[in-house]
Formats: sequence, structure tokens, C-alpha cells
Amino acid sequence: MDTGGGLIWTQCKPCKNCFPQNLGIYDPRASASYGTLPCDHPLCHGDGGLYNCVEGQCPYNVRYGGGASTRGIASLESFQFFYRSF
Repeated sequence: MDTGGGLIWTQCKPCKNCFPQNLGIYDPRASASYGTLPCDHPLCHGDGGLYNCVEGQCPYNVRYGGGASTRGIASLESFQFFYRSF
């Protein structure tokens, strides 16, 4: 999960040209809270024109300074981080 900028993203199934990772790739079909961001959602019009409405969805395409990039459909998901004291 990349949280270093205004966009938080993770690889999702089915992805094309997935980057190798040790943990499994997130499958949104297994989530009860996942949903794509509709074009009329306020976040679809934010972050300096990052998103453009295409066929009722908000696709994004971001390039980073080192040449890496990410693209996909802006979505909403609920998740929790649990703290475990040792």
C-alpha cells in the first residue's frame, strides 16, 4: 500500500503487469465495503484534476518522479489497522 502522496493505492485483482509482492494481492470481490467512486462524488473532482469521469467511473493515472506509475479506478474501501502490544 502506497500512502506517500494524495492517492492511497494498492494492487487489486485482476491487475495487469502486477508488481511482485510477498503478500497476496487485494481482491475487491471479497469485500462487503468496496465500491468504485462515482463521477458525482466530491472526491472525484478533487486533488488538482487527478480524476476525469469516464463511463461513470473515475480513472486515474499517476506518474512518480522515479519513473514508476500507477493507474486504475478510484474506489472507496473501509479497513482497519489493529494494534497488538507485545
